[in-house]
Amino acid sequence: MNSAIVVLFNPDLLSVEALINVLRNQVDNIILVDNTPRAIKNYDAKSFCLEQVIYINLEDNLGIAKAHNVGIEKAMELGQEYVIIFDQDSSVEDNFVQNLIAVDKKLRVEGKKIAAIGPSYVDIKTNMMAPAWQLKGLKVIREKIDQTKLVTESDHLISSGSLIRLDIFDKVGLMMEELFIDFVDIEWGMRAKQSGYFCYIANNVLMKHSIGDKSVKVPLTNRYLSIHSDFRKYFIIRNAFFLILYSNMRLNWKIVQVPKTFLYLILLCIFVSPRLNNLKIFLIAFKDAITKNMNKGSMC
Repeated sequence: MNSAIVVLFNPDLLSVEALINVLRNQVDNIILVDNTPRAIKNYDAKSFCLEQVIYINLEDNLGIAKAHNVGIEKAMELGQEYVIIFDQDSSVEDNFVQNLIAVDKKLRVEGKKIAAIGPSYVDIKTNMMAPAWQLKGLKVIREKIDQTKLVTESDHLISSGSLIRLDIFDKVGLMMEELFIDFVDIEWGMRAKQSGYFCYIANNVLMKHSIGDKSVKVPLTNRYLSIHSDFRKYFIIRNAFFLILYSNMRLNWKIVQVPKTFLYLILLCIFVSPRLNNLKIFLIAFKDAITKNMNKGSMC
């Protein structure tokens, strides 16, 4: 028994319906958790009166972590074994869920302690396959996905497409709601690893995904900077500093994350105008992290 959790925010109803249709034959039910504030909603619950669909209306934007937790708790109430999390604009192929479950079960037979299984994904803006991320000492390893192998271990996965067996939440806990949006998946994956459970990328289960509004290639490298809205920039910076200052994340992660966050600001100021606006957002986010002004913080 498996549930898909789809988080909504001012969704395109046709896209959501398309996702529901492709998931219907892959899961037992689809839990839609709606973060759309009442003030901007141009539809009602009747839009989702569909077979296998459970619609939960939060009436406000309470953040992606809260929405995930609400969906997870509903799946637990229904007695499900697995949940798989999707963004509202996710697009997957037939048998996507079954393929991830097959990888999960194979690894469990081998004795692996699993936190989550996710697909390998191609960024639709750059057409590049994202690597696995592994922190070893003070070095961040970007492990290339080798499709001749079943899986690649990763310290964390992106939320969309992640398959999680529900009993892991008894051991690791739910998502950190005060983060609201960014770093939710990173914090949970790293927390799971500290508890002895690991995230894996299923190398041959593919998904197309887009991070940020656009990407800019960083000169002299083979890397891209994802450009987000001011709203998202704030949460990326605030949550990074909050986790550095106040979380139980590993010390080496905190040490590495400090220069990474300042480098993020520098790259924003190089590639994104107006540059003073980037600095303003950075200062607001840093202040909110210091003062623990979390959840919606100063940007909502």
